[in-house]
Amino acid sequence: MFEHIYFIKQVYTPPVSSANYRNIFPFELNEGDASDFYDNIEDSYYRFLNNGSFYLNGKVRMVPYYPASKEVEDKLLYIESFSIFSVLEHYYTERRNLNSYLLMYTVRGKGKLQYKGKAYTLEKGEGFLIDCNIPHRYETVGKEWVHWDLHFNGGMAGLLYSEYANLNKVKFIPSSETEFMRSMENLISSYETFSRCRDLLISYKLEGIIMSLIVNAEEFENGDNDLPEDMKYLICYMNNNYMHLLSLDQLAEFVGISKFQLIRVFRKYMGVTPQEYLIRLRTRKAKELLETTDIPVNKIGCIVGVENSNYFYHLFKKRFGKTPKEYRKEHRKE
Repeated sequence: MFEHIYFIKQVYTPPVSSANYRNIFPFELNEGDASDFYDNIEDSYYRFLNNGSFYLNGKVRMVPYYPASKEVEDKLLYIESFSIFSVLEHYYTERRNLNSYLLMYTVRGKGKLQYKGKAYTLEKGEGFLIDCNIPHRYETVGKEWVHWDLHFNGGMAGLLYSEYANLNKVKFIPSSETEFMRSMENLISSYETFSRCRDLLISYKLEGIIMSLIVNAEEFENGDNDLPEDMKYLICYMNNNYMHLLSLDQLAEFVGISKFQLIRVFRKYMGVTPQEYLIRLRTRKAKELLETTDIPVNKIGCIVGVENSNYFYHLFKKRFGKTPKEYRKEHRKE
């Protein structure tokens, strides 16, 4: 992904830290780099580094920084920075009181986030959305962590973040990694393409990505949160057995409570009923199979635990606005 995006590349060997980072400038410009956006990216880079401490080792690719107008800052969403980090052990960033929102996603390896008194592991295919005004720290776990981060802001940013945070969510797993990454690449491409409607397009596409996380984020784990142990075991059981017939009575028996108690407790911690959670698991897997295989649609329903093909079509279209065949035609991987 991002093969067609222009990046400024930096290699931090030896490592740099919050104690010596001003010595790393000037950037080494690639041939053909324009000095105006070089100056802009340096100014932006300092802004993020000045609000905390860090230890940076490895490689970083950054898109050039293009400042937003005051009108855009007040009325729309806009991108402050986008970078891809390929960092090694001991890497960390710790900040607070930074007026920005951060969307981060793990491509390879493992990281850890500390935020609002909780810890979140970040493996491949997992990300988070946070308010950088709130104290936070993220770091490499193990030898390597490859991730990208998108800092954004704007008049609508606080409202969108609040909608996400009100669902007790920090960490997310996209309902479709392929669709999520395609949307991100499309967003960054619009950021680097100057046109009459550029700012509106960026805001529209960024809002769509965040809204997809609010609406579709399905499997998540709040680190060492308050989720009762029996609910953790139940969720693990559902994640591994969604392809089988699982009735509400069976799930209630699994945790040793009545089905009415189960609905109440499950909704309290997961935000949805057990039945809705199962539907999300099944339709997410169906989307993956539609994107990556040639399995007939009617068989995909059976594979994910919905044997009635008409009901499978109904669930899929209700959730995604398209029939399985329509979705496959639009999103099939080449």
